[in-house]
Amino acid sequence: MNGGRITFAYYMAFIALLTNMELIKKVYLSRTNGNAKVELTKEEMLNAAQHFSQITPMEMSILFQLISLLRKDG
Repeated sequence: MNGGRITFAYYMAFIALLTNMELIKKVYLSRTNGNAKVELTKEEMLNAAQHFSQITPMEMSILFQLISLLRKDG
């Protein structure tokens, strides 16, 4: 995003993120051995997601942008 404008690529990645949310949950749970209370860094999630061709780095970036907005820790 730049200056409040959303690119088509960003939009498509956001839609894909919503579509792949169950797969992202599966990646997270497989990386944490089923423990939903473990926090992972963006790098750890990117590394785990590399094994799934459906998840792109841009989707992970958007996910962590949303998480940072929810947590208010920037």
